[in-house]
Amino acid sequence: MTSPTPQNPFIDDDGDNPFSETHALNKQFDDDDNLETPTQSHTFTYPTTSADHREEDLARREADIHLRESRMKQFGRNNWPRFYPLIYWDIREEIPLEHRSTTLLAYRLWLFLIAVFAINWVGCLLLLIQGDGFESLAAASGYLFIIPISFLLWLRPLYNALMKGHAFYYLVYLFFGGCHLAFSVYVLIGIPNTGGFGIVNTIRALASGKIASGVLGVVSSVGWAIQGLGFCWVYLQVYKQYKQKGLTIDAAKSEVTAHGFRAYFSRNSNI
Repeated sequence: MTSPTPQNPFIDDDGDNPFSETHALNKQFDDDDNLETPTQSHTFTYPTTSADHREEDLARREADIHLRESRMKQFGRNNWPRFYPLIYWDIREEIPLEHRSTTLLAYRLWLFLIAVFAINWVGCLLLLIQGDGFESLAAASGYLFIIPISFLLWLRPLYNALMKGHAFYYLVYLFFGGCHLAFSVYVLIGIPNTGGFGIVNTIRALASGKIASGVLGVVSSVGWAIQGLGFCWVYLQVYKQYKQKGLTIDAAKSEVTAHGFRAYFSRNSNI
């Protein structure tokens, strides 16, 4: 009797070999050639506008540097006033941040004071043209010298006080600044024949029918009031700082003894 042939467990009875046909395996890759690889464009447009701005900015800076160099050769480090520099004046560079607003306001009030003096003088001139006010015009002309004197006596000391913190500069400012406050009140009142086209002179001009002088007197009076109130605020702020720092007259005397009185008025002083 012939024994049955043993069955191979690794042979499928159905005869279906999944690896016998490779067509199905190859077919899924047949269409690979038809696939398109996406291409990315890496083109970059340079911001020509910003580049132009940078070039213009550089050109301006170079021109500014050349201008500063020429002015340095002619005037040294001085930069104020611009038409003929006599001193160095730079609030942003020299004044501490906490004092810049006060210094800038004082400087603007001083510039405004120049305009008020000019209006006051023209008003007194109109009074003279209309038959009155020779004394006022003469006094108003003399007041014009107060412009440079005020810069030297209270604006520059204020600048140095807030920059260096010395008691001597504070005291100089507080004294002459107080004198300027009193003068502002005096001119605002506008006593006749005193050179101040203030309230009294304005009322007299309007009452006598001098309309042009009266209108200019109103403008002048408002100007004196604005600069006076603004300067009063600055004065109080500086006085408050003087007290907070604990500065005294004795401290100012000690500074003058240590550095010498002349050092506080020398342009080249390093105190």
